[in-house]
Amino acid sequence: MKRKFSITMYVPLGIRHGTMSFVEEHNVINGILEVFGNQDAFTGTLTETGIVELKGKMTPLLHSFSYVARGTIANSHMDLNVVGGRYSFRITGEEKSASVPVRGRV
Repeated sequence: MKRKFSITMYVPLGIRHGTMSFVEEHNVINGILEVFGNQDAFTGTLTETGIVELKGKMTPLLHSFSYVARGTIANSHMDLNVVGGRYSFRITGEEKSASVPVRGRV
């Protein structure tokens, strides 16, 4: 299943906005985090009860660092705690609704 979230990152230097997109199949996640003007890949797991764990590399401005994010995805809401290197911060997000084409009358 493909999913896309609008996210807010609460980092030490302020709030950053971006998107997190992933494909979930058999509890395995592969996705892209788009923030700081970069696209960084991540992998992880999502249980049937909504517990999520992600691992990846993030590239803010001039350097990159590896991170682990743990939290929940419940309905259309995401809440993650991220730890990587000397950084620790929070990500929240809301799932973007899929657009459904509207058929006109013929």
